[in-house]
Amino acid sequence: MFTPLFDSYYITIKGLVTGVSFRAHIAKRAKALSLNGWVKNSAGKVEIVAQGENKNVEELIEYCKKGPEFAHVADIKVEKIKSDQLKNFEIRY
Repeated sequence: MFTPLFDSYYITIKGLVTGVSFRAHIAKRAKALSLNGWVKNSAGKVEIVAQGENKNVEELIEYCKKGPEFAHVADIKVEKIKSDQLKNFEIRY
């Protein structure tokens, strides 16, 4: 059976991004923007997969460039990918 793939964005953020509630802030913002996907910490960086309307993904990416109050974003990379259709937005551990 063929499973269609959907446009998604894989975002990696480096800097002071762990231990500053980055994941919680991303999840809250993504849900407010009606995005689906996930966010997780991974070896000193934050990884995000976001799927939804392009303007909403772009707004999330703009937020990621700064992050929450105590974060310091040193580098952000955004890659357009294909993925299964995602439901909801979750924090992965």
